[in-house]
Amino acid sequence: MKLIELQIKNFGCIDENGITIKIDDIVVLIGPNNVGKTTSIRAYEMFANSGTILKIDDFYQNNENNPVEIAGVFGEITNEDKQQIGEKWIYKNSDKQDVIKYKWRWEKSGVKGEKYSWCDKEGKWEKGGMGGWDSKIASCIPVPLKISPFDDSIQLENKIVELLTSAVKENVKNDQSKVAKLLDQVNDLANEVKKQIAEELNKTTSRLQKNLNEVFPEHNVDIAPQADKIEVDKILATGTHLNVAGNDGKYYPLANQGSGLQRAFLWSAIEALADTGKMKSGRSTIESEKPKMLLVEEPESFLHPPAVRLAREALYKIAELDNWQVMITTHSPIFIDVSKPHTTIIRVEKNEGATKIFSTEKAQFSDKERERLQMIRNCHPTINEFFFANKVILVEGDTEQVTFSQVKEERVTIINCRGKANIPMFEKILNHFGVEYIAVHDLDTPKSKRDGKFIKNSMWTINEKIIEEANKGLNGKVIVNIPDFERQFFGYLQSGDKPYNAILELQKEERRNVRDELEKIANGSLSEKYEREITNVSDYKKLGIDYCNENDVPMTEIWEFD
Repeated sequence: MKLIELQIKNFGCIDENGITIKIDDIVVLIGPNNVGKTTSIRAYEMFANSGTILKIDDFYQNNENNPVEIAGVFGEITNEDKQQIGEKWIYKNSDKQDVIKYKWRWEKSGVKGEKYSWCDKEGKWEKGGMGGWDSKIASCIPVPLKISPFDDSIQLENKIVELLTSAVKENVKNDQSKVAKLLDQVNDLANEVKKQIAEELNKTTSRLQKNLNEVFPEHNVDIAPQADKIEVDKILATGTHLNVAGNDGKYYPLANQGSGLQRAFLWSAIEALADTGKMKSGRSTIESEKPKMLLVEEPESFLHPPAVRLAREALYKIAELDNWQVMITTHSPIFIDVSKPHTTIIRVEKNEGATKIFSTEKAQFSDKERERLQMIRNCHPTINEFFFANKVILVEGDTEQVTFSQVKEERVTIINCRGKANIPMFEKILNHFGVEYIAVHDLDTPKSKRDGKFIKNSMWTINEKIIEEANKGLNGKVIVNIPDFERQFFGYLQSGDKPYNAILELQKEERRNVRDELEKIANGSLSEKYEREITNVSDYKKLGIDYCNENDVPMTEIWEFD
C-alpha cells in the first residue's frame, strides 16, 4: 500500500474548494506567490503527524467555522491489505485502481484532529473506521524531512548532519568488519577500567549484597562494566557540527558561512545520500527502513546558477532511491525535468481550487522522446517556462522566437522547440497540463529529393503529427506558414543573422501589416476563422495547392501532391 494523493481543504490560504496533490517519486509544485504551495508542504507534515494539534492561524481566514480537512488516498492495495482492512473501505478510483481514503478533520484549534474513513458504497465519511489498522497505514506514510529557505544556520546544519549520517550509516552496513573490531577494542577498554576500579566496585557491591541477602539470601551482586551498543550514526549525530576551510587553510564553523555556501553543503549531503543509495543492489526494499519524504521550499534560493543545476540533479537522484520521495516548491523552470520518469508537475492556482497536473508516466514518453527532452533542456535550461505560462506559442526556431517576442503581450510565452519535429512532443505536454497554446510551423514541400528520386517529405509526416496531437487536447491551435516563416511574412531575409534581420524588417513602416498579423497570432486576437489555421490533416494539402495556384508554382517534383 502506498500514499498516492493528498487532498487539502480550509488549511492556511487554501479555501473550501481545496486542492489535490498527486504523490509521485518527485512532485514539483509551481505557481504564483500566495496560492498554497508552501501551505501544501505544511499540510503534508500535518497529515504525516497523524492529526497533530493546529493553531487558529492554520484555519482558513483564521476562522474555526472553516474546519480543516486533510485526506490521503492510498493505492497499490495488496491481497494481504484487503484481508486486513476489509472490502468495505476499498473502492475503484478514476484510474480504475483499488484505493482507500481517510482524512483528519479539525473543528477547533488547540486540539488534535479526528480521523474519518471514506465508505464509497455508502458515499459518506465515517468517524473512525478502519479501526486497529492505524499503525499499518502510518507505516505507509513517508516521514517528512523539511528544508526551508527560512531555516537559520543551526537548523540547516542539523539537517545536513542528519543527511550525512544517513549516508554513513548505509556505508557502514556494507562493511561491518572494521566497526566490529573497533567495538571489541572498546569492550576490552571497559574490562581494563573494571580492573582499575575493582576495589571501589567491591565496596559498593558488598554493601548492596548485604542488603539484598536480607531479602534474597541466595543471590550475589556483580557489576559488569561493558560498552553499550554503539551505533555510528548516533555517535555522529550527537554534538556533531561542520567546519569549512577557507583560502587560508583555516577551518571555520559552517554556521558562520554565507547562505549560498550553507545550501551548497546541503546539496552535497543530499548527493552523498543519493550516491549511497546507488550502492544498493537494484531497488530492493530494506524492510526496517521507514519511507521518507524530502520537502524542499525554493531550492534555488541563494544559489549561483551552476549550483542550481547541481541542486536539481541531487534532488532527482534522491527521488530515484528506494524509500525516498521528494516534494519541492519552486519559481525556477530549471527544477522541472520532464525527461525523468515518475515525475509530477503541479501548478497551484487560486481559481476555485484549480490545479494543473502533468505526470511523466501518463504522458507515456518514448525513450526517444525522453532523450530529445533531455537534449533540449541541456541546450536551453529555461525551456520549461511554459509550465508557468497561461498561453504559449510553439515555434520551430530562433527567427520565429525572436520575431514573436517583439510583438507578444507579457502574458504570452514563446517556446523555441528547436526544430519542427519536436513540436508534437511539446503539444503532448501542454495537452496534459491543460495550457492554451498555438503551434506555428512551416508547411514545407510535400516531396523531397533523395538519391535522384522524389519521395514524401518527412516534414509532412510531422505536419500530420502536429495536427493530430493538437486535436487530442482542448486548448491547442495550429497555424501554418506557407511555404515557410521567412517567405510567409518577409519574402526574403538576408542570410547570416536571420533573427536580427527579421527584427530590422519589423521596424520598417512598410512591414506594418506584417507586424499587425504577428501581433494577432501571438496575442490570440485573430478572427474566428483564420485562413491558415489547420483543423485536420487534409487542410495541409488544400493550402499547398492554393499556394501553388496563386503563385504559378508547377505541382511537380517537390510540389507534387499524393
